[in-house]
Amino acid sequence: MSILRTRNLERRSPARFHSSRVYAQAFAISLLLLGLTANRAFAELPSAEQETESWWSDARWKYSIGLDYSRGDFDLEQDTELIYVPISVEADFYPVRVKLMLPILSIDGPSGALIDANGPTVQSSGLGQAVVSAGYLWVPQSPALPFFELTSKLNIPTETSRGLGSGDWAYSLQGDAFKRFGSASIFGRAGRKFYINSTLDDRFYTSVGTSLRLHDQLSVGIAFDWYQASSPSVDDTLLLAPFIGIKLGEKWSVGPYAVIGLSDGAPDYGAGFTLTLRR
Repeated sequence: MSILRTRNLERRSPARFHSSRVYAQAFAISLLLLGLTANRAFAELPSAEQETESWWSDARWKYSIGLDYSRGDFDLEQDTELIYVPISVEADFYPVRVKLMLPILSIDGPSGALIDANGPTVQSSGLGQAVVSAGYLWVPQSPALPFFELTSKLNIPTETSRGLGSGDWAYSLQGDAFKRFGSASIFGRAGRKFYINSTLDDRFYTSVGTSLRLHDQLSVGIAFDWYQASSPSVDDTLLLAPFIGIKLGEKWSVGPYAVIGLSDGAPDYGAGFTLTLRR
């Protein structure tokens, strides 16, 4: 596309190679958190026969905060420790929903600002990249067909320091599908992220998984996530993420999960939760 700058990989500096490794880690964790939240949200989709009297007054609001911890060496001599706190607000104007997410990050490990990846450990914390998204939900007329949502996302370079993001604008296009089979469900996602005026490569990502409702207030599931590397010097990210969904009354819910890295481009392990209020 014309808005994307042509990239010459052979002319990248060592610092840029390693910065993409650190950015890939943060982006993978952020996408994983958004993906797990969205997959659980599908279980509470409105009926296709729902009617609204007022587009604004009938909006459903959702407020979420999460905490994610991960650690791994990413095929380097030093481990990188990442703490990720996403704060989001979502408005559902069925069948359209919009969302704003602001992440707070803390990274302790090799920094993308270093030319030598094995240099001294650098600590960095602050605001990461804000993400604005909008999705359109298609509800099938036949129960044999899955729900489908088409979503676009915009990454805004709001990070407070260079070690917390790429410093570039980016946008994503993705599709999500969800199908129930009694108390069991399957879900899938496929998308592509485009970096604007960046030396990072555009990349595909996908996720597949299943969940099982054990009780009205409890469900369990597992997801497998793949993120294409954003640089030739970084391995693809492969993750396995078991999760639990717990309803705490009519308005509150909590979703603890674990992260198991399956490649050098992923953290070795991680865990976290998302706390959600619906109004």
